[in-house]
Amino acid sequence: MMTSTTTSPLNGNWEIALATPIGPQAMVLSVAVEGGAVSGSVVSPEGTQAIEAAQAEGNRLRFDLRVAKPMKITLSFDLETNGGSIAGKCKMGMFGSAKVDGQRA
Repeated sequence: MMTSTTTSPLNGNWEIALATPIGPQAMVLSVAVEGGAVSGSVVSPEGTQAIEAAQAEGNRLRFDLRVAKPMKITLSFDLETNGGSIAGKCKMGMFGSAKVDGQRA
C-alpha cells in the first residue's frame, strides 16, 4: 500500500536574523507543519521560546513570539520561503516593524 506524504517547504531549521535598531539579532527557527498543525520554537541568546498562534499556508508562515528579555514584548512574524531562503517582516509592538532574512540551517 502506498501512502502519499506532502512535506511543507517550511519544515526544518532556519537561521534567521531580525534587523533591530540595536543591530541584527540572530536566531534559529525550528518549524514542523503536520496536517493543519504548526509547531516550533526559536532559539536565541536569551533562550528557547515556543512559537504561538502559528499558521502555515503553502510557503508562508505567520507566528507570534512572546519575549521576556530584554523586555516583555510580542513579536509577530510573517515569513515566506523561497527555496533555501526565508524572508519577511516582524512587527515589534511600539517599535514598528523589522526586516527578517535567513536561510535553511
